[in-house]
Amino acid sequence: MKKIRLLLFSVIPLLFFNDARAQLFGTDVKVYDLPITNEHNPDVDVAFNGWAYDAYAIDTGFVLRVSRDSGQTWSTIDEYSGDDAHIQHVKLAVASVGTDTTSIRVFLMVLENDTVDLVGQIYINSYDGYADSFIAQNFYRWLPDNAYQNIDIACDYKYPSVASSPYSIAAAYTVDQVTDDDSVIYVVSTDGGETYGNQFTFDVSSVNHYRNVSIAYGRSFTAANGRYFLAWDEFSNNSDEDGRIFEAYTNTNILDAPTSRYRLDTVGALAGGLARRPCISVSANNTNNDSGSCTAIVAFERDINGDGSNIDVIAAYNKRAHFTNYWNKLNIDIDADIDQAPNVCFEPVNSNFYLTYFDSSNKRIAVIRNSFNLLVPTWGIITNNCADDSLVLTIPNPIVGIDPTRNTPVMTWAAPLILNNVVLYDAQLSNWALAIKTAAITATNSGTRNRIDWRTATEEAGSAFIIERSTDGMNFAAIGSENGKGSASDYTYWDETPASGMNYYRLRTKDASGSISYTKVVSAFVKGGNTFSVVAYPNPVLNSVNLYRSGDEATNATVSISDLSGRILLHKAVNTYETVIDMSSLATGIYLLKYSDDSHNEVIRISKQ
Repeated sequence: MKKIRLLLFSVIPLLFFNDARAQLFGTDVKVYDLPITNEHNPDVDVAFNGWAYDAYAIDTGFVLRVSRDSGQTWSTIDEYSGDDAHIQHVKLAVASVGTDTTSIRVFLMVLENDTVDLVGQIYINSYDGYADSFIAQNFYRWLPDNAYQNIDIACDYKYPSVASSPYSIAAAYTVDQVTDDDSVIYVVSTDGGETYGNQFTFDVSSVNHYRNVSIAYGRSFTAANGRYFLAWDEFSNNSDEDGRIFEAYTNTNILDAPTSRYRLDTVGALAGGLARRPCISVSANNTNNDSGSCTAIVAFERDINGDGSNIDVIAAYNKRAHFTNYWNKLNIDIDADIDQAPNVCFEPVNSNFYLTYFDSSNKRIAVIRNSFNLLVPTWGIITNNCADDSLVLTIPNPIVGIDPTRNTPVMTWAAPLILNNVVLYDAQLSNWALAIKTAAITATNSGTRNRIDWRTATEEAGSAFIIERSTDGMNFAAIGSENGKGSASDYTYWDETPASGMNYYRLRTKDASGSISYTKVVSAFVKGGNTFSVVAYPNPVLNSVNLYRSGDEATNATVSISDLSGRILLHKAVNTYETVIDMSSLATGIYLLKYSDDSHNEVIRISKQ
């Protein structure tokens, strides 16, 4: 492969706020600019620690980049250019094993057509997101006549997969062949992207044609397993601009055959056959919606007159996504103008969907938000336009993602210059003042039970607090609730049945309008009788780590911190059940915490940030 130097696109952090006010944006920042290149169709995903990864296509190749400072600076992980290559699409998924920074993996799916031999290729490259290095290309397909039309990729890295693997990676693609049936294909890896041995056909036709496809992972709290959901468009003729939208999902788990397809472009008594470019997102935070299910949204373009003169952005949504026949229509932008390229994603902590699209008539990129409960069937406007120099925009293809460290959206799009396309960066300038402000929250142990105390600085009538508990700091479940008092107040909740060892708590606050937010996570430790255990918290560590020990009294107990080569950097005696270890002098990286006494040895991997 011939390598080239190239440029890139943007990631824009926005801040969560209520629908009543608009988000303020700063000046768009040019991330990079290399003349006489055409960067297009960007994609973005963010790791659990806030590292943002972006990829984009150029006419003859692709570039993959990373930012570790919220989009301020970018560095290249990989770039490729082929003499006869034409890169149509690139798609990203970022995964990791828990919160281990060294385990971050980036999966880049590429659709490449050969302009001379007319051979279409799709492949998935895996990269070490910590070391910024290529690992392998474990998935590859090719067909004659440039038959591949579109691709997408997703993963379940934040949530349990059905197998004992670290996570699953799933991909979808459409095929339009000259002499064979056309199809929509789903393939999944359950071993962290090392093999892709499970494949299913979601749709097939000898008459119709498939073009765009979108994939998302979804899971509710009640569901025994997560599922992958697909949405795609279908056309009667290859030359048609308008077609039909369908949805289906893996039936009971990610390895199961798909359900029967369900048509969405006729939902809500819409006239059918006028739709295209679907994008799907599904709630995936182990939270139940209607009937113990999750919520799915499919946004798409709808050509009102069938001639391209008036294009709306419409969504079909289903609050019982594990069940087929509960789809409803949700208007997004139905003005008399041309709205294009909707893209939607799910923010799991506050249970919100974020959606962006390009209003080509008014030259603006809108960003909007809605709760996954969809209590009010309208979208709250975050900004009417997140692009400063939007008058030059032609086909920006905006993409919205989520930064898990802030629980806020990130944005990317392409903007044209005289000789090339360039990508811009823009940062939020203000926070939204929530209707409920929690001034403080604490958790303390009292024998066999834990006490959670919190104080509100402001609240309004109709507010409510849901107390959630976790034993791993990641997967939370509700254990109780308290109604708000309507003004600044103190609250106490007793957890009478905590788990032995470390218990993590947070509050899910809900105001009268239905807006949801979360407090920080606090913890309390319950001694587990004579059962020995050692827990280190927090992990990752900023300055100090707390070591909790339960079980019988220990003699000659010590704790040490060493690097991965075994060199001991810190060492101290442990005389109590709780010990604080100062790691502020250590550089960012991975360390081993070793606890030892006359009867036990325990090693815990610690990430210092």
